[in-house]
Amino acid sequence: MTSRTLLRLISAGAAAAAGIALAVAPALASTGPHDDRGSHGSRTVPVRLLSINDLHGNLEPPSGSSSRILDPDGPLVDADGTLTGIAGGRYSIAGGVAYLATHIKQAQNRNTLLVAAGDLIGASPLISAAYHDEPTLEVLGSLGLDTTSAGNHEFDEGYAELRRLMNGGCHPVDGCSPAGEWQGTGFDFLAANVLKEGTDQYALPPYHVKTINGVKVGFIGLVTATTPTIVTAEGIKGLQFTEEVAAANRASAYLARKGSRRRSCWCTRATRSPRTRARTPAR
Repeated sequence: MTSRTLLRLISAGAAAAAGIALAVAPALASTGPHDDRGSHGSRTVPVRLLSINDLHGNLEPPSGSSSRILDPDGPLVDADGTLTGIAGGRYSIAGGVAYLATHIKQAQNRNTLLVAAGDLIGASPLISAAYHDEPTLEVLGSLGLDTTSAGNHEFDEGYAELRRLMNGGCHPVDGCSPAGEWQGTGFDFLAANVLKEGTDQYALPPYHVKTINGVKVGFIGLVTATTPTIVTAEGIKGLQFTEEVAAANRASAYLARKGSRRRSCWCTRATRSPRTRARTPAR
């Protein structure tokens, strides 16, 4: 199946059961029609954030157990427990961008921003990996993704390749895909805690600002600081990964000076540590 076919499926709004984890968060807001005022007299506006992560180029529903989701209202029953581990357990078949697109469409309203926390590409099945994940990024653009943090898997093919995917151009070894020269993404991969080695310069944009209902909302991207231990040395060559909370505070303070009244941090973590549970600034 080509990315063009997948785009047609998305446009058709294919009906689907639950797919990739989708968080629906009405943030900073009362969703009623009235104009709420905060304790300091500031206007409260409705913002709905839809967040996805760890797509890993799964344009189609994965095969085998990865596509089976335990679901008490699911249409299928695992009689002996061999499929789900629970005898009599009900489940649904899910996954892939057609399912994802349907649920995004159902959850969206005029106050919606679609964002992601990384690992959208990398460790991908052949349908995406064969074309260096360009089909996945094309589909995400068609879904209206506003911005995403970089995950550790975004560095699997190296910093230069990640920049190519963002900015456009043909692969330096394999050339252009059958679809033609890659035009780049309409969104950036953010990483406030990734610097060019030996400098204070950001390797990727640290934040993205979006104005919604007249309010500037800042999104700060972070990637796990342990990325150098789980990605090949070639993948992170020339980069320095710093502690996440300090980097988020630095970016948040800058955004506050620039007039962003609300900030949100996004990070996909491969592991957890006590340090990661520190409160990152939200306002």
